[in-house]
Amino acid sequence: QVAVSGFFFKLRDGKVLIDNATDCHPRTGTGLSEDKRYLYLMTIDGRMKDSVGATTDEVGKLLKYFGAYDGINMDGGGSTTMVWWDPAKTGDDKTEILNVPVGAGSTPNTQRCNGNNLGVYFWK
Repeated sequence: QVAVSGFFFKLRDGKVLIDNATDCHPRTGTGLSEDKRYLYLMTIDGRMKDSVGATTDEVGKLLKYFGAYDGINMDGGGSTTMVWWDPAKTGDDKTEILNVPVGAGSTPNTQRCNGNNLGVYFWK
């Protein structure tokens, strides 16, 4: 079990919760399948020429599209960063950033220091 905070639910009981917001930003979304078996983690890059970001309504729609039944819009913007631990990497730093964060406003590949995070550990 885990508790996380976010701005608000965008998907409840398989229904997208629409607020008609039009502002596009980098977004972070999390969702659970109906049977609670699958966790969906999503980042949407933004504030760049090639990716303007998404609205919060689009977060709900995308979570549903990929299979979530309930989903929340987490803190996003310059905080939106997805990282994974690559055990095959050599050396002390085994992390790899999977998206293009804009932690310094709209400068690609910059990170923002932020105490909000969600870590998932998987073992066989």
